[in-house]
Amino acid sequence: MSDSKMLSALHASTEDPAAASTGPVERPRPEDGPLLWYLDTKPRFYRPYLIRVLERDDMVIEFVFLDGNTGDDLALSRPSYKIAYHDGRYAYSALPSTAQKVQPGPRSCGLLFISDLYIQGLAQPDQDALLVSNPDDDKWPRSAGRVAP
Repeated sequence: MSDSKMLSALHASTEDPAAASTGPVERPRPEDGPLLWYLDTKPRFYRPYLIRVLERDDMVIEFVFLDGNTGDDLALSRPSYKIAYHDGRYAYSALPSTAQKVQPGPRSCGLLFISDLYIQGLAQPDQDALLVSNPDDDKWPRSAGRVAP
């Protein structure tokens, strides 16, 4: 990741557990400090996505993907997406994810660690847009590579 992209990324990992973000936030902006997730939590085989929650119940989140560099809603093929966020095949519903704590309203944004299995079910242009708009260097494990074609 280039230095300029690193500076503009709205989320990144940290090795300091006290520095980690643990709650919902307002829509992030480039001039804000990035949301930090604690690296040693090691949510294996998930990638962090910045999202804005539209609705959440005990089982499902309806959300919009946000650009990981600007905080803007991403223009994808659907206006919103749903995920069974407690289903480990698709999402990691504990810290460092924070979206499971979000209620719609002013602090409606957070990180959700989503598996490649869920992302592979999206339309190919959406997958491409998500890979471009979300920093990839913080995927755990780092050696696992990108989403498979």
